[in-house]
Amino acid sequence: MKAHKYLKVTILNIFIILGIIFSSAGNSRAVFQKEDDPYPLFFLQKNLTAILINDNISPPAAARDYVYPQLAAYYILSLQVSGKKIYDSIRHFPHIRLGDKEVYSRSLAAAYAFYEVARKIIYTEQPFVDSFPVLLDWYTKKGLTPSLFAPSKKMGEAVAEQIIQWMNGDGFIETRRMNKYVLQTAPGKWQPTAPGYFAAVEPHWGEIRPLFISTMNGLQRFSPKLFDTAVQSKYYQEAKKVYDIASNLTNEQKQIAAFWDCNPFALRTSGHVQQFVKKMSPGAHWLHIAEIACKKKQLGIKEASRVLALTAATIFDAFIQTWGMKYEFSSIRPETFIQQSGMDAGWQPFIQCPPFPEFPSGHAVISSASASVLTNFFGAGFQYTDDTETFFGLPIRNFRSFKEAAAEASISRVYGGIHYPSSCITGERIGEKVAYLILQKTTLKK
Repeated sequence: MKAHKYLKVTILNIFIILGIIFSSAGNSRAVFQKEDDPYPLFFLQKNLTAILINDNISPPAAARDYVYPQLAAYYILSLQVSGKKIYDSIRHFPHIRLGDKEVYSRSLAAAYAFYEVARKIIYTEQPFVDSFPVLLDWYTKKGLTPSLFAPSKKMGEAVAEQIIQWMNGDGFIETRRMNKYVLQTAPGKWQPTAPGYFAAVEPHWGEIRPLFISTMNGLQRFSPKLFDTAVQSKYYQEAKKVYDIASNLTNEQKQIAAFWDCNPFALRTSGHVQQFVKKMSPGAHWLHIAEIACKKKQLGIKEASRVLALTAATIFDAFIQTWGMKYEFSSIRPETFIQQSGMDAGWQPFIQCPPFPEFPSGHAVISSASASVLTNFFGAGFQYTDDTETFFGLPIRNFRSFKEAAAEASISRVYGGIHYPSSCITGERIGEKVAYLILQKTTLKK
């Protein structure tokens, strides 16, 4: 079944089109004469997103790829900001040594810090490296004193080096050496799905060191519905509900499912040839929403950095909690249950199932957590237009609040046929809990 049409994406047109969607360098160059313009942050995030899309980075790994560069930039930009900083609540955050005090541009130093950390994370490095001189040229054109380039670079690199050292201790490297996931054969356990039948993605991600949430903090009380194949059981009836909804979608429901798909593992099949469809991750989508909000409120670089860093940190921790639960329960996808239960042996969901267990809905968790943090910054009635998916040939969507968007992202997984309603509802609650714990720790709640 074809859910919707995708654009064929190369890394070149990723940079070109995302450049149009995410930011406008021309406008910024024309009006920017101050240190407080957030354009460099948006430029770097846009180019990092392009690399992650091109490399088909998994959603939890992409969250890691965003958070450390954002925190590196935020650290520099927050040095002369009064009050408690985000990193003050990260128990294991390193004591950063700044070296000799020199006059430097905080904006450019933060850009260098972001750039250097990101370089150490990404796989396809050269396009990201090639894009950085464009940003340096922007600083020159906006009038940055030439003598400030060298000390700003020195400052940014010094902070980046220490952030990278700290990053390398989060357990990611160790998880690369851990055993592959062994499929469970018990009834109700997750099995790979068509068309790729990929192996389980990041089965050890729950062991990555979180930033704020050191324990489950009450999250362990969430669990999936009890598996039951009896036709009259609640489990079977919920699977039937997914089947009925996803098999009879309205055009609006199809648009919603496509808009929030965000599956880097989707495949396009033509005969014997299979090709990855380039898509951004859920975390990338919500970080772009954060950027949209920053632009609408016309925030300066310090405030924008605080929003982006805390949103990225929340997404990172939320993925760790979610992935821990996914592989703890290893729940079967509706697609597999519907096919194997005799409900419909040939049924396929509207969008492709990603290669990891069903419960809880990662989209619901990440969206709810991100929406809660952004609501904390911008308010409950913040209206915005989301143009994130126009890059992939999908129309814009308008939202009256972040919570409304998160609720739509959650139900989109039911429309897509890849999650049970209860997994989405529970995912929303988990996301809210994660955000609450983080906001409580950072004391940034208004």
